[in-house]
Amino acid sequence: MLKKLICLLIVLSMNLSLVAAESLWQDSSLYADNKARHKGDIFTIVVNEQTSATRSGAASNSKTASLGVDAGKGSLLDWLTQHSLGANDSFKSQGTATNSNNLQASITAQVMDVLPNGNLAIQGVQEIKQNKDVQKIIITGEIRPLDITAANTISSKKIANAKIAIEGKGPIADKQKQGILTQLVNFLF
Repeated sequence: MLKKLICLLIVLSMNLSLVAAESLWQDSSLYADNKARHKGDIFTIVVNEQTSATRSGAASNSKTASLGVDAGKGSLLDWLTQHSLGANDSFKSQGTATNSNNLQASITAQVMDVLPNGNLAIQGVQEIKQNKDVQKIIITGEIRPLDITAANTISSKKIANAKIAIEGKGPIADKQKQGILTQLVNFLF
């Protein structure tokens, strides 16, 4: 009987120590929701943006003016001869501009704030440096937590008030700018 009681106490103490032990994977579970929803949480934005715009315009203007002076009559105005003066001015302009952009990327972003309505203010920055050129993609906006997928990703098309900026610095970006003399000529004319 004493043997049975000792065995029972040993089994109970082992069970109590197992209950008190913490799991190495306490935040992970098959049923856990690991989607971003708190300030500081990170997630991935899948950027797939295409824009296209075409503008065209035309303008025309013409104007004609004439002025005539008769010959002077009388002794005082004899020196005046008959003159006429005419001027024509016309202006015509046409222009077309076409612009298209395509951006595909995956950017890890962070929840910057949880808004009173439950939406998340987000920001993602990705900087790529190659040789001496630096390209930076910045995304800001507002998302709904329910639009975040189970894989903790969201499409860029589901970002409200989205601002996507691409900035570049380096030798290639510098070569795409007009020179000082060209800028001066454009300013003057």
